[in-house]
Amino acid sequence: YYTSNDAGSNVKSNINLLVEMLIKELVINLSEIKDFDNEMLNFSNPILSSIIKYINNHLIDVTFTSDLMEKFNISESYLNKLFQKNLKITPKQYLVLKKMSLAKKLISDNIPLSEVATLCGFASYTAFYRTFIKHYKISPNKMLEEKSN
Repeated sequence: YYTSNDAGSNVKSNINLLVEMLIKELVINLSEIKDFDNEMLNFSNPILSSIIKYINNHLIDVTFTSDLMEKFNISESYLNKLFQKNLKITPKQYLVLKKMSLAKKLISDNIPLSEVATLCGFASYTAFYRTFIKHYKISPNKMLEEKSN
């Protein structure tokens, strides 16, 4: 298997996928640190550092990447390039990661689910519910039940 011509490209593909998943997991873990200091996120690009700090401080207010584009007066393609180059995820994925991390914490603090949706900046409980299931592969209710057990 390791000597076939296809093995080399398959291994590289798997390594790239593994690295991407590890970076995403790192971002999730960093976002879940209690009292996380935004100053820890100092990227070589000052615009990206400012955007990340803004997201972290205004998570409920940032619902779309267009909010960031308008606030920082940058194009969608530049915003996407900043995130892809430095975090290996899109700005939208970063927003979802942050919002889901906050939701998980709020659920563990026994905040009512409808309030969790609002505090995480979702327009409706339905939108929150769908995103939560897509992200964690279980419903918020199920996570709440598992936490209680």
